[in-house]
Amino acid sequence: MQLLEGNGRPFDCVFSDVQMPGHMDGLALARWIRRNRPGLPVLLASGNVRADDLEPDLRAAVPLMTKPYLGHAIETHMAALIARSAT
Repeated sequence: MQLLEGNGRPFDCVFSDVQMPGHMDGLALARWIRRNRPGLPVLLASGNVRADDLEPDLRAAVPLMTKPYLGHAIETHMAALIARSAT
């Protein structure tokens, strides 16, 4: 989050797993980004959480890739998110 809090670095998209070590998971990170960087696209991945498990507003705003997935799927999803956010 410190990297995203206006240190001058541009970000095109954020990719995160839902499960992360520490006090914050990927869902909380996605909510934080939506509040603090609303135009920044977020892509989540999980082997345990499904899109149907997300609350409706987060499900509508943040795509969720389920594991296993191929590496090129990340690139495809992120490119689409970045293109959508540029319009």
